[in-house]
Amino acid sequence: MPSRWNNAAKIRRTQIESGIDITFCYVFVPLYKKYVSEIKPNSILEIGAGTGHLALELSKHCSSYTAIEPSIGMYNVANEVLHNHDIEVLNCKIEDFKAKNSFNLVFSHLCAHAIEDIDSLFRKMYELVTTDGEWMFSIPHPCFYNEYKKMIPQNYLYMKEIKVDFDLKITKDNKVIEKIPYYHRPLNVYINKMAKNGLILSSMNEIFPNEEVQLLYGDKWIQPRYIVFSGRRDNNCTFT
Repeated sequence: MPSRWNNAAKIRRTQIESGIDITFCYVFVPLYKKYVSEIKPNSILEIGAGTGHLALELSKHCSSYTAIEPSIGMYNVANEVLHNHDIEVLNCKIEDFKAKNSFNLVFSHLCAHAIEDIDSLFRKMYELVTTDGEWMFSIPHPCFYNEYKKMIPQNYLYMKEIKVDFDLKITKDNKVIEKIPYYHRPLNVYINKMAKNGLILSSMNEIFPNEEVQLLYGDKWIQPRYIVFSGRRDNNCTFT
């Protein structure tokens, strides 16, 4: 999967820096900045840093920021974006990441739905967050995102896990990022796997921006398109 993003890295950089990626610039960046400013973590680990622009914003709110990115194309762009900033950027998969210390906040933005083995992702999040720290990750909303993007056949069963490759295009740009993997999972799968891997869910935020932001897309939203999960580590969890 990481190699599929190599050719998309420059496209994503342009979309973000020009401000035409409405979801990133006007929905997620403000949301994450508010969250981080409230919990005030000393150290942050971002899993799947993409172009590095989110790290650029959130690193202002902590003392130590580490970003890992498996795609060499995205990693190279992130290095360019972050080269004058005190942010550690590593080109590796989460399962290969070796940390010297744990982190007050471990989060992943719009990556879990593109990963086949989310058990491993959640277990690593558990292992990497401090005992009093917090974790967070976002995904497209399993109930509504397909109505928006139409990437899964309409006769699919919501309760059945399914993997598709789809062509990604944002609202304000005709450039297409081809064959992006998407694993549809019902919500109970995510929630049960969090619990299995020691992640206590404390908040589930269904993303539905205000009307002013919605109108930037050209049309109002009908349903939420994304979900952000957050919580703490279960320090009493025992794995079998």
